[in-house]
Amino acid sequence: MDISALPYPDLSQFEQYGTSRRASRIYIGREFLKFRYHEDPTSDSTITKQNYANEFFELVAEIETAFREVHITQSTLAEVCIWLQRNQSEAAAEECLNEALGEGPIIVKQTTHEIFQSAVDAFADDTDKAPNFGEYLDYATMQDSEVWYILTWDSDFCRFNDTVTMLPHKMWNV
Repeated sequence: MDISALPYPDLSQFEQYGTSRRASRIYIGREFLKFRYHEDPTSDSTITKQNYANEFFELVAEIETAFREVHITQSTLAEVCIWLQRNQSEAAAEECLNEALGEGPIIVKQTTHEIFQSAVDAFADDTDKAPNFGEYLDYATMQDSEVWYILTWDSDFCRFNDTVTMLPHKMWNV
């Protein structure tokens, strides 16, 4: 699918999720969050993804979606900030941290020993290792926090499709 054909996440896109299964909570994947802080994006795909991420956060701030809380783990946030510092700038990494640790909707989750062990066990049981360990850790955190929706551009989360709804949902045709 051509990413530039994706609609922005307006209220109508999220209405179908209602309030069942704690729809007020959504997890944000590393690839989705990275695009919020791209500096001087050059490709149409990068611009579209950045606009999509920014639009989502504006809608959450204006209370126009079913999602009130945006969850992320410390390790995922650290990975995003390291990538931003190496590939964008220190300012982009600092902006990401300030937003995540500020008064905004992002809730940074601690990785407990139990969550970590759950991710290790699931990863060890996977024979093809398609999702990487970080994605298993994200999934274990989502289960522990009863978060059933994820903002992601990463198709590896299709593996968890039976319990996770990926947004933007039209990208994966699910």
